[in-house]
Amino acid sequence: MNAARRTLLVFALITLASVASGCSSMWHELQPHRLQQLNRGPGMPTGPEAYS
Repeated sequence: MNAARRTLLVFALITLASVASGCSSMWHELQPHRLQQLNRGPGMPTGPEAYS
């Protein structure tokens, strides 16, 4: 029983620390629509210099 209580306490402290430190907002940044925005970059060149 003591080991289970200690495990629960450690889990609760880790959860509290992650929520209090702002790590919960990290999950919002990892959503698919946010990742697509991060992956956008300059497109392929379409001018005459692209075709040689």
